[in-house]
Amino acid sequence: MWGKVGRRAAGMLLALAILLLGEASFVFSRSAGAAPTPARHVIVLLVTDWTFADLAAMRDRPGMGRLLRGGAVAATSLRTAGGYGDVAVAVTFGAGAPAVAVSRAATGGDVGEWRGARTVGQHYARAAGSAPPSGVAVPAVYQLAAANAAEAFGAVPGLLGETLKTAGLRRMVVGHADMDEAPRRLAPLFLMDRDGRVPEGVFGPPVMRPDPMAPGGWRTDVAAMQEAVAGFLRGPSGVMAVEFGDWARLAAEKPQMAPARWAAERAATLDALDRLVQGIAMRLGPHDLLLVLSPSVHREAWEQAARVTPLLVYGPGYATGVAISASTRQGGWVTGTDVAPTVLAHFGLSVPAAMSGAPIAVRPGQADAVFDDVDKRVAVYRLRQNVVPPLGVAMIVVLLVAFWFTWRVRRVVSAPSLPRWTAVLQGALLAVLALPGVLLLLAPWAVAWPWAAYALSAIAVAAGVGVLLRRLSPFHALGWVAAGNALLLLADGLAGGPLSRYALLSHDPIIGARFYGLGNEYSGVLMGAGVLAVSALWGTGRGGGRWVRGLLLLGAVAAFLYTAAPGGGTNFDAVTAMLPAFVLMFWRLSGKAVTPRTLAGVALLLAGVVAGFLYVHAAAPEEQLSHIGRAVRHVLAGEWDPLVDIARRKWEMNMRLLRVSIWSKVFAASLIVFIGYLLHSGGHQSAPADRKFLHGLSGGALGTMLALLLNDSGIVAAATSSLYLVVPLLYLNLAAVQKMDAPRHLHTPFTPL
Repeated sequence: MWGKVGRRAAGMLLALAILLLGEASFVFSRSAGAAPTPARHVIVLLVTDWTFADLAAMRDRPGMGRLLRGGAVAATSLRTAGGYGDVAVAVTFGAGAPAVAVSRAATGGDVGEWRGARTVGQHYARAAGSAPPSGVAVPAVYQLAAANAAEAFGAVPGLLGETLKTAGLRRMVVGHADMDEAPRRLAPLFLMDRDGRVPEGVFGPPVMRPDPMAPGGWRTDVAAMQEAVAGFLRGPSGVMAVEFGDWARLAAEKPQMAPARWAAERAATLDALDRLVQGIAMRLGPHDLLLVLSPSVHREAWEQAARVTPLLVYGPGYATGVAISASTRQGGWVTGTDVAPTVLAHFGLSVPAAMSGAPIAVRPGQADAVFDDVDKRVAVYRLRQNVVPPLGVAMIVVLLVAFWFTWRVRRVVSAPSLPRWTAVLQGALLAVLALPGVLLLLAPWAVAWPWAAYALSAIAVAAGVGVLLRRLSPFHALGWVAAGNALLLLADGLAGGPLSRYALLSHDPIIGARFYGLGNEYSGVLMGAGVLAVSALWGTGRGGGRWVRGLLLLGAVAAFLYTAAPGGGTNFDAVTAMLPAFVLMFWRLSGKAVTPRTLAGVALLLAGVVAGFLYVHAAAPEEQLSHIGRAVRHVLAGEWDPLVDIARRKWEMNMRLLRVSIWSKVFAASLIVFIGYLLHSGGHQSAPADRKFLHGLSGGALGTMLALLLNDSGIVAAATSSLYLVVPLLYLNLAAVQKMDAPRHLHTPFTPL
């Protein structure tokens, strides 16, 4: 019996052993056969002082041609918190936010390199307290951190490197843009951590060769550089920044070189760059990414206002097309702040809150379209510098002359010539109001005409509009010129902005102030024109004009919704000014009494609309998130620092614009006219129609004040909106003067706005 039991037990134990061995074998085989996580790499090729004209010269070469045919291309806005300097841009690339530079920031290097009487490591030790035993150091890192902490953008130098270090990813920099003995090291600024360290770096042989006959005394050894990249790609996951400085050295020495010598060096440098790009692209694995970009343009391009640089992205997820980011929402345009988030996204890492940029994506498109768009944007930028200031001066002259004329008319003209002079001034005032819409309509010709011809054409068309509309009654003339501006802006916005893309008063990607939506100039125009159109046309039409009022109400709602929509104007500052302005305007036009209950109801309505506006922006997908949506998400996460930074930026921007912008002078002229109107109106009782019209304009006065206080370029929006407030006052005064025998003071009676 026990023998039988023993045999059964032994059989069970044997079966159990077999099962255990089989399971172990399965587990072992499954573990041994599992594919390891593939290494991922990002190679960032920094071509210092490189422009679109330089890229255009390489479009048919094997290396660049490969990237243009198989990757994505875009223009990079180089605007930083400190202007356009190469050091500030390199720090911006690594911080993911607009940064400023400090002196000697580009003198980092290997800790054993000499800088004057001390090594880089010794210079670093004076700042940090101890020198790193090896690798690359940037001695100015703590000065950079302090300088940027004091700025409103809150950039954190080295944040990209710090994030990569925390994730355990490798970092390496090679190459430089030195000029003889003068160091110019931008790659370390891009990949350093917050302590100014990069673990690996090669700045001399074999990747760089001293050559007394080469521009700047140095030449990149392309074959050695390719091998350095290949060795990095065979290693663990990480990021390598390759700085190709030959082009910068050549551009710097061009003025002192013989034309034939420069042409020969240019051909050799283009060939070296293309071979380097070709060699890197051929060595990339299926999980590796190549970014080619430039932190600066050379002097010649700067003088021609071509202040954007090319960016090419080649690798997984970036098929042939044009690059785009949530920062710009413009196909073929990105910002320097988008570089760091793009690198982090390749490794699946979260973008830190201190980075204001967004990962670069790709959408269908052609490289030729990007080249063409850059040429047009540069042409419009140059045109804007030549045309907008004179037109602003012309507006100021018209406002002040019209004001002086209505005040001192008895001493200026005789009674027989009074109608002629008032007609001229009324036409000029209507032309001032028509000019923003005229500039929008003339946008297709902005890139083709000389600036003088364009300015004269704009003035002629605006003057023609003024002559035609002056034949109407004052309210109709003012109402239709304002309605025309508003309808043009809305129609263009609904069509995707084909006119505003190249309009002189629209956003400008060259200076990097805004890339999409309703710009500051036209946001003021839309609000001011909307208030004027409704106020002037509210009482027109037979039967009380109910159908007219319905259309005006519908138009005002459309203007607000377009300004607030994430895919439309996307201008929160304009919304905060426009909504109270429109509410006050309709309230006063309706003649409703002001009671505590109505005030509470309006306040709740405004709060609800603003909350809904913010929710729509914050609920958008990550890749479509606007700057407003990102700010709301930070606040909801309890991160108030970005909101404080935004407030600081608004204040600093307005203070700067007060000093340098022509719009500050336009606003000052409007303010003088408005104050003069209040002081010299005479205090007479006005006609009911005049009173209702002025009641409606009170919304424009409120909106102008709010735009000045809340907009990041408040002086600009306030200047354009104020034109639609003071020009009607002058126009009605001239109409009244024409009916009188040259009165001494302004005729239009004082009615509180």
